Amino acid sequence: MEDINYKKLVDNNLNIDPREFANSVIDCYFLLNGSQDLTNLKLQKLMYYCYAFCCWNIEKIPFLPKENLAFYAFGGVFPAVYEELIVYGNSCIFTETLQGYRNSFLKKEVDKNTFNPDYEKYKINSKYKDVIIKSIKYLIILLINEDIHKLTRYTHSKSSAWHKIYKSNKILDNEQILKYIIEDLFNIKLVSKAISKPVGMKVNNIVTFNN
Repeated sequence: MEDINYKKLVDNNLNIDPREFANSVIDCYFLLNGSQDLTNLKLQKLMYYCYAFCCWNIEKIPFLPKENLAFYAFGGVFPAVYEELIVYGNSCIFTETLQGYRNSFLKKEVDKNTFNPDYEKYKINSKYKDVIIKSIKYLIILLINEDIHKLTRYTHSKSSAWHKIYKSNKILDNEQILKYIIEDLFNIKLVSKAISKPVGMKVNNIVTFNN
């Protein structure tokens, strides 16, 4: 893994709402998988690794980890997303149809006078949106067949950020957290082998996706 300037990463914060990021992960998962097996816990695992990959790949962070990522008993969790979906328990977060899901998940509060149902979901509003989506799709393709137990084993290994932070009760700054998170990404052999070369802004068109 190449040397990374973590201070530069923190300075390149895109300030994206974690719920916007979550919706992009969900959209990509549904597009690529088409099944309805995405639980709150699995979403958290996928978000975690997609977040790490975006940080490494585009050399910017979607949002600051210290303020938006907590380390709970089951690993790294994005509280703003986790707490909104906790009502689903261990069940799939999708409703029966894609349209139903779009109308029910992570709604954005808007003024009733300007309400437009086409924009009720949180959406990433950034000039880096396309490369973020491409990065998310790439990571989900790599991890889509990994079950939640295997993903949990990854995030709970003795070398993981979770073990270094949650188990040791350490208080770290954003730079240290980012270092551990990105190391977690490269500790997955399936991922480290596939991303020996980056996609997105570093090297374009390594992977081609449909819409």
